[in-house]
Amino acid sequence: MGNESITPKEYEARTQKVRSFLEEKNLGALFVYSPAKVNQWNQTGHVSYLSGWANHGRIVDSAVIVPVEGDPALLFSGYPFMVSEVREVSPITDIRLVSAVDPNAIALTRAGGESRDLAGETLQILDENGLADKDIGIVGLQSMPVPLYEALASGFGEKLRHVDDIVAEIRAVKTPEEVALMRHAAHLSDLGFETMLKV
Repeated sequence: MGNESITPKEYEARTQKVRSFLEEKNLGALFVYSPAKVNQWNQTGHVSYLSGWANHGRIVDSAVIVPVEGDPALLFSGYPFMVSEVREVSPITDIRLVSAVDPNAIALTRAGGESRDLAGETLQILDENGLADKDIGIVGLQSMPVPLYEALASGFGEKLRHVDDIVAEIRAVKTPEEVALMRHAAHLSDLGFETMLKV
C-alpha cells in the first residue's frame, strides 16, 4: 500500500457530505464537538474524523465548524504553540484559538487581545461566509459537558438547532480508502502477533 494515512481528498469528501446535509436542512453551519482523546469512555472522535487532530494529551475543548459555504475551521482552547502541532496533522488551514469555558482550564483565558469563546468564534465564521442569518446545527451533545452546552446555548440563542448526528452516519459507512487502511492496520497487527509467537 502506497499511502498509509487519510488523504486531504478523503477529508474533503467527508466535509462535502456534511455540507450536503446542511443544505438539505437549510443550516448555515454544523458545530461538531468531541472531548479530548483522554476521555476514552465518552469519546466520539468526531473532531479527529473531520480534522485529523485527535487532541492527544491536551485536555482542551475543541470543535470543527463546517459552514455550508466556505472552508471548515478547527477551534480549540489551549495555548498558541499548539497551533503548529495541529498544522502538522490537519488538512484544515483555518485554525483558531478560543477562550476556554472552564475558568480553571489549562488554556489562555484570552487568546491574545479580543479572544472569542467557541460560540462567538462560530458566529464570526458564519458572518465571514455571508451566513449570519442562518442557524447552526450541533452534534456531539452526548459527550459535551453541561457548562459548555450552556455557554453555546447562551451564545447561539435562537440559532441553535439540535440535529441528527450526521457525522456518525457518515462514519458508519466506510469508503474504499478507509477499508484499505483498516485492512493494512489488521495486517500490521497480524505481523506483530506472528513476531511475538516466534520470539
